[in-house]
Amino acid sequence: MEYLEQVERLSDPTADTTPPWEDVSLKPIPVDSAPLVVLGEHLRVFKHECVWAYSRERSTTYDEAKKAVEKEYPAEFIRHFNAATFEATAIARGLEVTDELKHWQVMTDKGDFNPFDEDSNEVIERARRQGQERFITLKLGPKRWTYEIDLKLMIQRNLKTKKDRPIRCVEREGRAPGKLTQAELQQAIHYFVVDLDTLPAAPPCCCAPDGR
Repeated sequence: MEYLEQVERLSDPTADTTPPWEDVSLKPIPVDSAPLVVLGEHLRVFKHECVWAYSRERSTTYDEAKKAVEKEYPAEFIRHFNAATFEATAIARGLEVTDELKHWQVMTDKGDFNPFDEDSNEVIERARRQGQERFITLKLGPKRWTYEIDLKLMIQRNLKTKKDRPIRCVEREGRAPGKLTQAELQQAIHYFVVDLDTLPAAPPCCCAPDGR
């Protein structure tokens, strides 16, 4: 990625209007990271995204916009970068989970239960919270076979073999990897706004022009 970025900047003089890929890409977050670590990495990326939006508004380069907000945040930048827009973006990107931590599992041939992967678990749990009963379609396993999840009969059906397996929902111990509960999200944002003063509070009548 760094090589391609350098080639692009050499071949296209306008390429410096876009941020470096590492500025707007999340770094790997260990699964046992504290809420502040998780949210801090998301905040780092979000700030760079806001710098990018700010640079487009000013018709300037990304690097120039980045330097302009180093010491003090201009009011135009705060319209993008503030506690309200950051919280809305975090929720929209699935960082926040319900305070009820659930994990979905499927029965194996041996009679024990294995958990669904995190992405599939999130799809099933979202459907449950929205009151959806039938049917959720997922692609699972190394062969990416298509399965149907029936939340009324509590079964997983292989659409190719027609084999059914019981599923269940259990309480999860601890926090889902890379996720924050509603309380953790609020507490972490408060910490960055009040204690560290790195994230501005939402301005009066906050309205982000880019939809955040």
